[in-house]
Amino acid sequence: MNYGLGVAGDARADVHAMAPWLQEEFWDELERLAANPSLLPSPSASGDILYKFQRISANVKHTITMTISRNDGVKKVIVLGIKYRQHRRRG
Repeated sequence: MNYGLGVAGDARADVHAMAPWLQEEFWDELERLAANPSLLPSPSASGDILYKFQRISANVKHTITMTISRNDGVKKVIVLGIKYRQHRRRG
């Protein structure tokens, strides 16, 4: 069951600060979650969901953590915030 998507203003600014290829990965991952919201973990006590995914490029691991609100009543997934980290891989 597909859900609608939303990205809060602050989170949208965080997306625009990412490299273009990583922005594409972000949107692909968000569309995957909207197509199958059962992939989202259970909400925290506050009701928000933390969802993390990683990509590796040029021996650097990129980790995106999203704070998400899921509303099953209106079938919508909203990204409230994004944290981004990168780490050079050893080897």
